[in-house]
Amino acid sequence: MRLTYSFIFCLFFTAGVFAQKNETLNAKDKKIIEHFENNYKKKNYKKFEGKIAVYKNYVTFDDKTVSFDPSDKATISILQNGLIYPQLISDYQAEKYREETTDRTQKRFMKIQKDWKAAFDIKSLKLSLLQELSYFKKNSTVKRFKVSSKNSNLPNSVTYFFELTNDKADAKTSMSDFLNGARLTYFDQEWYD
Repeated sequence: MRLTYSFIFCLFFTAGVFAQKNETLNAKDKKIIEHFENNYKKKNYKKFEGKIAVYKNYVTFDDKTVSFDPSDKATISILQNGLIYPQLISDYQAEKYREETTDRTQKRFMKIQKDWKAAFDIKSLKLSLLQELSYFKKNSTVKRFKVSSKNSNLPNSVTYFFELTNDKADAKTSMSDFLNGARLTYFDQEWYD
């Protein structure tokens, strides 16, 4: 009898070990999912059309530079394919400012200033901590990522979220092949509530 109770007791406490495990999400991940559900607008961004030169730990886009960790092959591939580049981030920041500013003086300044977007021009930046957001894996043709960016114009790093789409990809497509055939379909900066 005692042996039976011991067996049931052990079975009861070890059942959780063999149960199917779901990926638990922290509060930040839940906010990211909620943001994508509420604010997602698919858009096709142009790939970089200028000269791209790849070096050991940085890539130049015409006269702009992006540095990275040389061991991060996915970041290298994204940059090499011209999917993310400094001019894209500069334009994004300028448009975001134009859309979100409510100060009338600033709006008037933008109208009379010839090149008000020059203040957002990025000469160099560093990309790090690229991470695929695996909890969005529902479709093998779409992958979502987040990356940390340290811009020489800003005192703090900024996290960007982006989506890459490769219509020819399937479940067996390697990350390298996916990135080589991908296009940028979503780009957004981390938001604060």
